[in-house]
Amino acid sequence: DIFEYSDIELLDLKKKAITRNTSEVHAFGEVKLESGLLRSKSSLEVQEHRLAMTWNERFPLHPSSRARIFWDFCAMFFLCYDLVIIPMQVFDMPQSAFLEALSMTCTIYWTLDIGASMSTAVFINGKLVSDSRRI
Repeated sequence: DIFEYSDIELLDLKKKAITRNTSEVHAFGEVKLESGLLRSKSSLEVQEHRLAMTWNERFPLHPSSRARIFWDFCAMFFLCYDLVIIPMQVFDMPQSAFLEALSMTCTIYWTLDIGASMSTAVFINGKLVSDSRRI
């Protein structure tokens, strides 16, 4: 099955996924006990819930998430760096530890960007597609 969701449908699905346990975890930081009473979640419970999330629940990233936007800003920086440095490699430039480290960081970034791009949801015909086979 191929899953295509709008933003509103995706939020509803996240809320349903959070509340599927016997003691329901609500989006507003409350836990519904089996007796039906509500209590606030402790920070330890929030951390445990985040750690218990599987890979499929964390990814794919939403294209407008803060993490993805930060990643894209880094891409702009490294692209500008590459646009300047790669043509200058024709000339015999002095070697410096800073440029070597920046060059290695840039290479690692572009390598990791392949995986990041493959794990980011996309919009197709106005709907958010989060099925990893279609990304």
